[in-house]
Amino acid sequence: MPLKKHDLQKYYNVDGHSYRQLRWERNLIMHFDYKCTAYALKQGLKNLKVFNKALEIGSGPGTWTEYIVQKFNTIHAVELSETMIKEAKKNKNLTEVEFYHSDFLEFQTSEKYDTIISVRSFEYFSDKSAFLKKCYELLKPGGIILIISKTKGSYWYGKSKVRKILKKTIPSFFKYENQLFENTNIDYQENFWQERVFLSQIKKLLRKSGFIPLFHRPVIIRPPIFMRGKSEVPLIPPKLEKHFIKIISLINKLLRELPQATIFAESFIILAKKSNLKN
Repeated sequence: MPLKKHDLQKYYNVDGHSYRQLRWERNLIMHFDYKCTAYALKQGLKNLKVFNKALEIGSGPGTWTEYIVQKFNTIHAVELSETMIKEAKKNKNLTEVEFYHSDFLEFQTSEKYDTIISVRSFEYFSDKSAFLKKCYELLKPGGIILIISKTKGSYWYGKSKVRKILKKTIPSFFKYENQLFENTNIDYQENFWQERVFLSQIKKLLRKSGFIPLFHRPVIIRPPIFMRGKSEVPLIPPKLEKHFIKIISLINKLLRELPQATIFAESFIILAKKSNLKN
């Protein structure tokens, strides 16, 4: 059964201390995903004009806060996991960030922000309209929302069915993935509740919530085919990773500036501006 907020919070309170390494640093594939996401975030931040006060939603251990802090005078960060916040506070570059332990939809503040940033947390909110409504309320007039999230409309969506077939027919394909998580408390990584959205769907939700979409691009462009990847269709063994990553990196550089290439991506970035005329 898919795990919702309580389980997600419980999980990251236990294993949050190792999240960054497991998700972004463990091997070449994860590091490639990290570089793609960091690039997209930096490009998105370049499109902003006001760098006064920002709110980050789902800041985790501060993985992306490190980039945000370079641009804004004041940063508030909301995070569901106490463990994640403790990890973020260990980072000497984030000492000026004010962290809040809260579910974003329950977060209470009188502050108004120039920019709200959500990197790979939007998909974990079941009520996306409520999420965007709250963002609208917390933004100053003309404020910007920047979202990086997993996309529904790509070949990444639906890979779980292929994985189930392979696990039954060729379980040996998953030996590297099993080794990756054998020393952690991750027992239900694939079962976290998520609701990915099509790019067209999030644009519609943004407009309905009073935003004007400004900019979108693909983020991670690669096929999910590595044996040591996170919940992928395990076809490429570790000894071939380096060669495939080189090829994929070239393809990614060619396509990452093309909005249409989102169909080939695992995730997308979108910026939208708060309109004064809400529907």
